[in-house]
Formats: sequence, C-alpha cells, structure tokens
Amino acid sequence: MATAPVERMDGQCESGGQQLQESSREEWGYSEKSMENLEGEHVSEESLNHESINEKVGCDKKSMIDAQGLKYSKDPKEIQVEQENKGFICENHEQKAKEKMQESQSTTHHESDEENHSDNEYPNEKLGRGEISMRNVRKSQINEDVNRHQSDQGKQSNLGFLWIGILLIPLFAYLWLNFQINQESEVKVLNIFLQNFEKVQRGFPNQEEQLWKRSKILLQKQVNKTVHSEPVILMFAAAWDAEETMRCLTSRIAGAYAMAFGSRIFEIDGNGKRFLNSDEVKLDLDNQLSSGFREGRKSAIVHQFQELPPASTLMFYKYCDHENAAFKDVSLLITVLVDEPKLDPDLGLDALEEMVYNFLVMKFNVSSNSAQYNILDSDKFSGLWSRIAHAILPVRPEREIEEKGCRQAKMD
Repeated sequence: MATAPVERMDGQCESGGQQLQESSREEWGYSEKSMENLEGEHVSEESLNHESINEKVGCDKKSMIDAQGLKYSKDPKEIQVEQENKGFICENHEQKAKEKMQESQSTTHHESDEENHSDNEYPNEKLGRGEISMRNVRKSQINEDVNRHQSDQGKQSNLGFLWIGILLIPLFAYLWLNFQINQESEVKVLNIFLQNFEKVQRGFPNQEEQLWKRSKILLQKQVNKTVHSEPVILMFAAAWDAEETMRCLTSRIAGAYAMAFGSRIFEIDGNGKRFLNSDEVKLDLDNQLSSGFREGRKSAIVHQFQELPPASTLMFYKYCDHENAAFKDVSLLITVLVDEPKLDPDLGLDALEEMVYNFLVMKFNVSSNSAQYNILDSDKFSGLWSRIAHAILPVRPEREIEEKGCRQAKMD
C-alpha cells in the first residue's frame, strides 16, 4: 500500500522536473535570442542585458534547485503551484529587463536624433567653428612666417653690421694714421717756423718789440691752421734811413714763413713803375702773384708799394680780401717808404698808421669825388686800405745792413 504513492510521486516529480527543464530551456533560449539581438547596441544596453541575464539565470537555477528539493519532499500540486509562481516572477524580471532595454534604446535614439537635429539645424555654427579653426591655423602660420622673416632679417642685419665693421676698421685706421701724420706734420711746420723766426729776430736787434710780437702772432696763427679762410697781410713802413733794412727784414720774415712749408718766396718791386700804364701794371702784378702762388710759393713781397700807379693798386682787392681772396694759405708783405728822413723814435702804432694813410692819399692823389674806373677815389682807396692795413709795423735802421747790404750782413 505504501509503495504505490511513492512511485506516482516519483513519476510526477520526474515529469515535473522535465517540465521545469523544458521551461528553463525555453527561458534560456529567449535570453540567448535577446543576447543576439543586443550585440550591436550601446554599452549601456549590454550592461542592462547582462543584468537581466544574470537575474534570469539566478531565477532558473533557483527554480531547478527548488524543484529537485520538492521532488522528494512536497506534493506535486504544490510543486506545480510554486513553479507557476516562480515562472511569473521570472517573467516579471524578463519584462522589466525588456522595458529597461527599450528605455535605453529610446534614450540613445533620442540623443542621436538631437545631435542630428542640432547638426542639421545649426550647420552654420559648425562651419563657423571650422572657419575659426582655419583662421587660427592661418594666423599661426603667418606668425611663424613673420617670426622666421624677422629672424632672417636679424641674421642679415648682424652680418651687415659685421661687414660694415670689417670695412670701417681699415678706414678708421687710415684716418687715425693720417691724423697722426698731420699732427706730426703740423708740429714740425710750426717748429720750423718758430726756429727760423727767432733766427731772423736775432739778426735785427734794433727793431721794436711790437714788430716781432705782432708779426709772429699773425704768422704763427696762419701756420697752425689746417683750413685757411684768408691770407696774412703785413705792411711795413720805414723812412729813408731804413730803406735797405726794410727790404732785407721783410725778405727774411717771408722766408721764415715759406721755409716752414718747404717753399720759397717771390718779390715784386714797384720802384720805377709810377708813370707806367696802370692797366699794364695791374695785369703784370696779377700775373706775377697768380703764377707765383700757383707754383706753390707761400709768401710774396711787394716792395715800394707807393711807387705803383694809383689805379693798379685796386688789383689787390683780389689777393687781400677777407673772405674771397684768390689764395688763402699764403702771406703777402707790403712795404711803404714814407717821404721822411727818419721815423720818430717815440712814434706809436696808431700814429704810424695815420701817417702812412695820409702819405698814400697824397701820393696816389686820391680825390674825394667819385671818379671813373681807372681813377682811385676816396671810396675805392678806403676799401683797399681796410684790406691791406691789418697790421702796420715800423722798421728801424740796422747800421750794418745799411752800410754793407743784406747779403753782406752777418746773420746768426
């Protein structure tokens, strides 16, 4: 009696187990199909599928274990009820998983639609971003080109400065050497002049101190100049008792100046030309002075200036002008022999100048009225006087020179 129910329960359990296994297979097949459908979905969908699968697997495994336990302990009707309840629970889990998957898919599609919509709705913004990026690229390229160009220019400028420095070094060396040579030359010229002038001064002991002082200052100043603006004009005046001394003295002073430059002097004698044609004398004076200075002679002497034809003296405008003289690095010495037996020992320089001026006005017969071209009037003579009378120096007689002549006199 006891064995029959057992067999029936075993059969039911076995049939219940088979049904459970078949239902679990169907559920597993559904989960596999769900996995195949979700292979191409988003990562979030995969995570949801895995969760749903794990829940279903757990549910199926639990149902199988419970079925196996109920096979031996519970009534088949109870087992069937529990299996149906658990199947409903698993179906609920499956339904929830499907809803989650649909929500994720709708969210993904919604986001992609929004992106597509934004792209379609604002294409100009994307284009603007592209243009801005292209502009930034172009600006960066332009900046690189500018920097490269500036660096190249800097290198070229540095090379240019280097070459300029290389070229300027010899030029500076040449200028410095030339400057040193000029300095040495100027010092040498000045020393030669001073030595010769002192030698002349020792040879004429009877002359006044003013003669040596003023003549030395003017001639030394001319020697020290590198750029000459006007010639040196010196006028010497003497009476009859110092005629030979004045000729010798002016020749020695002019020689001291010319020798400093390695040059010579030339002399023009006005004696005996008073009654000659003034134009011819003017032309002769002009030729002698021009040719002498062009030959490189640095000093000239015009003896007996008072014996020249009056109109011919206007030629000295050309050589004695303050600013427009034909030759500016030269010295011109003029002598005037006044019509006096001797000069007053106490005669000052201002008195001497006045005496010489009045003497020449009388000698040249200067008229106070305006005259013609070849006549020396007071206006023309005043202009000439302002040019030739820079310094008027008195000459006293030297007995030895007056007795023996300039060549026979002893000179230190």
